[in-house]
Amino acid sequence: MSEETIDTRAAAERYMRAGLAVIPVPALEKNPNRGGWQNERWGIEDVPELWDDGQGIGVLWGVPSGGRVDVDLDWPQARSVARYILPPTRTFGRPSAPESHRVYRAKGQVPKSKKYKLPGDGPDRCVVEVLSTGAQSLVPPSLHHSGERRVWHQDRSAAEIESKALMEGAADVATAALIARNWPGRGARHDYVLAATGYVGRHLSRDRAERIMEAAIAASGDDEAHARMRDVHDTLDTLEEGNAATGGTTVEGLAPGVVGQLQQWH
Repeated sequence: MSEETIDTRAAAERYMRAGLAVIPVPALEKNPNRGGWQNERWGIEDVPELWDDGQGIGVLWGVPSGGRVDVDLDWPQARSVARYILPPTRTFGRPSAPESHRVYRAKGQVPKSKKYKLPGDGPDRCVVEVLSTGAQSLVPPSLHHSGERRVWHQDRSAAEIESKALMEGAADVATAALIARNWPGRGARHDYVLAATGYVGRHLSRDRAERIMEAAIAASGDDEAHARMRDVHDTLDTLEEGNAATGGTTVEGLAPGVVGQLQQWH
C-alpha cells in the first residue's frame, strides 16, 4: 500500500470524525462520475475499501456536513477581494490557486448552492460558486486533475456565519472581482471609480458598497489606491446627501458588459 493511500485514508477518517460527509472520487478527477453520489453516506469501516487506489476525497457540503459550505473562488481577483469581504476561516487550495476554497459553517437555514458566472462557454467564466447541499468538492490531500495536490492553508475551525450574510458576501466578492478585472488604464481610473461607486452605492448599503470598492481597488493593483478610496468616500457622501453622481452609464462606457452582469447577480 502506498504512503499516499495511507495518508488519504487517514484524512478521510479524520474528516468523518469531524462530522463531514465524505465520498471517494476517482484519482485525478474532480467529479465522482457516477449516479447517486449525492446520496452516499459512508462510515469509518468503509474507508479501507473505498480509498484503495489513489482516490480523492470529496466532501458533500451543506446539510450532510452539518451546514458547512465551500465558497469556491475561481478568479484570482475573487481570491484577493475575499480577504476584505468574507471573515477569516478555514481555507484550502493548490499551489497555482492558493486559498481558492473558503469553508464556513452556515447558521440558520442552510443556503442553496449558487454560481456567479459570466455568460458563454470557457473555463474562465465562473467567478465564485457557493457549494452547499447537493454539491461536493475535493479536499486535501486529494490530487487535483491538474496534478497538483490540494493543501490546507488556514487549518482552523470553519467560521460560523449567518446564511444571509454568507450569500451577501459571496455576491459582493463576485461584484468586487468583476470590477477589479475590468479596471481601466491610466486616464480613466478616476472616472471608473466614481461611476462604479455610484452604481454600487445606489443598489447596496453604504457598508457593502465601501467594502466592495475597497476590495476592488486593492485587487486592481492601482498605484493610487489612497486617492481612489477618497473618491469612493466622496461619492458615497454625495449619494447620502441626495446629490447627483455618475453611475451605470459611465461604467458601461468604460467597461462594457459589467453593469448588465451585476444586474443579473443582484
